[in-house]
Amino acid sequence: MVMETMQIHNTHETEGVTDNTFTETLNLLSSRQNARDPRAKRVAAVTSALLQSIQEQQQQRSATDNKSKPVSEAEFFMSVLVAFEGTLSSSSSSSSTTDVQIALLEVLNKVVPFVSLSNPNLMIHQYGLISRTLRTLTTTTLSSTKEETRDGLGGSNALLRSVVKVCATVLTSCGKGTTEKATLELLHTCILNLFQDSRPKVRRAAHTAALEVCVADGNDETGVVRHQIYEYAHAILLQANSSGGDKMEEEEDTQVDQVKLIHLLGFLSKALCNAACFSTSERLSLGEDCVKLALSQITSMQKLGGSFTKVSNMLSKAMLMSATLSSLHASLESSEGEQEEGGEQERDFAARVLASLLQHKLQFPSSDASTNNGQAAVMAECYILYGRCIVSSTEKLFSLATSTKSVQIGIKLLPLSISSLLQLVDSPYDMSAKTVSSEMTTLIRSVFSVPLSKMLLESNNNSDAKDCIEKSLSALQRILVQSSHFKYHYEYLLPTLSSFLLVLLKSLKDKKHKDSKMHAQVKEWIAPTLEQLIQLHASPTMDASSKKSIEFVCSSVVEEVGCQEFLEMISLYNPTDTAALNAKKEDVVLSNDRAWILPIIKSSSSLTLNI
Repeated sequence: MVMETMQIHNTHETEGVTDNTFTETLNLLSSRQNARDPRAKRVAAVTSALLQSIQEQQQQRSATDNKSKPVSEAEFFMSVLVAFEGTLSSSSSSSSTTDVQIALLEVLNKVVPFVSLSNPNLMIHQYGLISRTLRTLTTTTLSSTKEETRDGLGGSNALLRSVVKVCATVLTSCGKGTTEKATLELLHTCILNLFQDSRPKVRRAAHTAALEVCVADGNDETGVVRHQIYEYAHAILLQANSSGGDKMEEEEDTQVDQVKLIHLLGFLSKALCNAACFSTSERLSLGEDCVKLALSQITSMQKLGGSFTKVSNMLSKAMLMSATLSSLHASLESSEGEQEEGGEQERDFAARVLASLLQHKLQFPSSDASTNNGQAAVMAECYILYGRCIVSSTEKLFSLATSTKSVQIGIKLLPLSISSLLQLVDSPYDMSAKTVSSEMTTLIRSVFSVPLSKMLLESNNNSDAKDCIEKSLSALQRILVQSSHFKYHYEYLLPTLSSFLLVLLKSLKDKKHKDSKMHAQVKEWIAPTLEQLIQLHASPTMDASSKKSIEFVCSSVVEEVGCQEFLEMISLYNPTDTAALNAKKEDVVLSNDRAWILPIIKSSSSLTLNI
């Protein structure tokens, strides 16, 4: 291999600043000879050797001039390339050679940004050599049997990570000044091919590098690198969806494909939530792929008919489901700017996602998952992510305020969303109850507090909004059924119910609607729920923690509307109490099982009015 040479010209305008910064970088690299980190020692030794070699060459070229000249970015860059080429042509393949290569890659990674700014022509001219070197090193290392050293700083593992890091720097620094073919060759060989590497550290390094080059390429509408990464991911997901998910008898090849999918989806879960990585159309396209993949998995599990024994590797399937839902959730998490750009696309996508998830409910086959904590944790995570996807897609429909159609769709599907979230809380995996309840509270606060309440107040005849509230409240009232599994999660669910009641009550504070029919309508909605809570408090099956949660709900209501409004909606005596039924109403002022209400009213109303 012959080193490519060219006449070097310094083209940077702010020469002093650049030289000082570059000099400081070299000093930092070469001054860590006594560092405890073995890698820092190697980098310092290599940097010092390169600087000494350059200075000796300078002295030979100007024997009459004894003054030492500062080392330029171009000189040092070419010296690194020459040294690296020497390690490749060496017949030795010992661990010492690998250590030197890793150190040279670390130095090259620091130098490339300076050269791309001060002498871009040199960088573009040497791009072919750098690309061939990195690709050759990647290919030979992948076929090597060298193991990683004990300190994690040597061997093929560390070498590949260093190559990936330099590759990302080269692509972000000068990728746009080269041909598309050269750029894609480097991207595929040194980054995308390592997405499926069996070594987690190498795989994570490749994912990080892909994110970096995606972000750097994201501002360019014709970004070659970004679009190629999209095409790569889309092709794999398309192949997975075309194969279908109905084969539950897993073969070894299918298990390998599942692992590859999990690796890719792990990258997408980070990339799709970053607005700079993909364009809106690319992000939504990958989101559609994730929806199809999730639905095919849900359908295949439904075909099991509740039998767990037919599947030998349910853990791997749960992991794939978790990765799929995580990527889908990331595709729904876009910025407001993106939503304004593709409002109609965003609305249609969110509506399709929500309708699909509500129609195909996630449910794992019955199993002895309680005996396998790891498997139970993964399945619980699936339920949490499924719930988050429902919340995000519902919120997106209401957040697209410029689209009346999206809000109408959201109003129709919102009660079903709340019902589905409650089913997730009632799942066999109790560890997901707290998180799903929190997500449901977030949904209620974001949707009911602004868009839906505003529609309700501005148009008293808005039957759709009223119907949505009534159905949502009816769904939440299922929490108060004592025979249900919800009683074990009152600690999380009752604050959610409280949030819903408070959002409705806040509308009463609007003086414009104080004497309107809406005032009576809201009280009519809330009063039965408060009565149910008070009766539930008297149940002998209620523990102290659950009673405290009910008291918190009542306290929040009193603080919001005051004691007078509160007393209009509840009764201090129990209508089911035999003594109360046999006596005159005026003789029974307070039932014993409702005495706890008085301290609640006194302490809470002190914040709003004097008793």
